[in-house]
Amino acid sequence: MRIDVLDAETLARVGWVDVWVSFYWDSPYYSEGSFTLEVRPTTENLQLLQEGRWLVRSDENPRIPMRICSRTNQNEDANLVVSGYPATWLLTKRVSAVSIKNQPAEAAMRSLVSAAKPWPRLELGTEYGFDTTFEKQTSGGTVFDYCQTIGQACDLGFRIVLDGKGSKKKLLFECFRPTFDPNRRYSPQWGNLLFSPHTRGLQKRTTGATKNEMIFLERRTLQFYRPPRLRSRIPASNGVRA
Repeated sequence: MRIDVLDAETLARVGWVDVWVSFYWDSPYYSEGSFTLEVRPTTENLQLLQEGRWLVRSDENPRIPMRICSRTNQNEDANLVVSGYPATWLLTKRVSAVSIKNQPAEAAMRSLVSAAKPWPRLELGTEYGFDTTFEKQTSGGTVFDYCQTIGQACDLGFRIVLDGKGSKKKLLFECFRPTFDPNRRYSPQWGNLLFSPHTRGLQKRTTGATKNEMIFLERRTLQFYRPPRLRSRIPASNGVRA
């Protein structure tokens, strides 16, 4: 697995990281989610991992881009640590005052995103036709707050995924529910991890989690470790040694 680094505006790949000191990746269901990446403070890493750029895991499908929102080091005195949030972070920068009540949950969330001030390359993705209705009422707040309230009430996830290649890359908003597969297998070391305590997400939610949350949480891989033996790589076309 590698971590691709994408340009903040064009989403073009500007480099990648395939070795790190520590890596935490918390994909969202209807929550905020986050990531933390710690790497050696090489010249390449310091140049590559800039605030505003996007990180995407090469082994993830669909691809959930995470935005670098902070850096804890700007020089070579200590390890570089960057952290940030999934692309749904963009929805915290858009507000609405409409009242939502007794509406299909998926249609309501899509209408909020569609009505918000455009963000470069952000569009609506596939509409899956979930028939869950949001029967409560909510009004006023960020678009993310709206979606989170609706998602929690209806047990419906929402995310922004990376789609396309080259200059046609886009950020697509969609609602989703994980598909339950009791025969899905994992590493032979662990066997079937369904509802097991081996994932941090489940340890955080030992009570109160819905079935769809549990299914989603037990699938995602939250933390990796790899010794810092190699350096991150930037395409030679950028004029930097690969």
